Amino acid sequence: MGSWTAALLYGGISGFSLLIGGALTNVVTLGRRMVALTMAFGAGVLIASLSYGLMEESYRCGGLDAGAVGLVGGALVYYLAHVTLLRHPRSSGSHFTSRSGRPGAGLSIVTAAVMDGLPEQFALGVGVKLGSSLGLLVLAAILLSNLSEAVVATPELAKERGTSGTLRLWAGIGTLSTLATLVGYLVAERVPGDVLGFLLAFAAGAVLAMLADTLLPEAFRRGGRLTSLATTAGFLLAFLLARL
Repeated sequence: MGSWTAALLYGGISGFSLLIGGALTNVVTLGRRMVALTMAFGAGVLIASLSYGLMEESYRCGGLDAGAVGLVGGALVYYLAHVTLLRHPRSSGSHFTSRSGRPGAGLSIVTAAVMDGLPEQFALGVGVKLGSSLGLLVLAAILLSNLSEAVVATPELAKERGTSGTLRLWAGIGTLSTLATLVGYLVAERVPGDVLGFLLAFAAGAVLAMLADTLLPEAFRRGGRLTSLATTAGFLLAFLLARL
């Protein structure tokens, strides 16, 4: 079994990767296509972590019914939250970049980052506690997706809040994310198996909805057809990690 210090370490590394990605924008300038391909690669890792990590663990803990209800529930809650809170333009679900200078884009980015990230971080804590490959898979997926998200979103946030204010926001989200990882670690063996299976599948549903709604469309918009190859490469890496 993993220790709570491992959960804290994993949660801190993944949660504060948003802060690291935001800080990188002040040091190096990454090309539009490089960022897009990193996003696509991270999406591939996430897809594999859902398939070979979260959903398999959900089925093992709670069975088919808990997994199915949780998956649909997570996707539905994500969808309703985004429709209600973020009000994306009809033509795009992206929350990484503003459209037509719409006011409040920065707040939308922060709100979306919290909604996207907390289910992943919870699942990461569960994976550390169970001592399975789930923790490593989710950690790799969160790192890649968070770094690319922060690189894309930080310039938009900086327009409203300045660079220092943006970095403080990323740090706050990193703190919440680390706490969510610890919560996942603490409840992993304290709740009934079907409840844990539901929670893992719920996280998987929310992440899967985010991939379809935001990460892959944004990667394709920025990187073009090469995103398909990058996504496949990410999936392959995560598949090998899960099997090895």
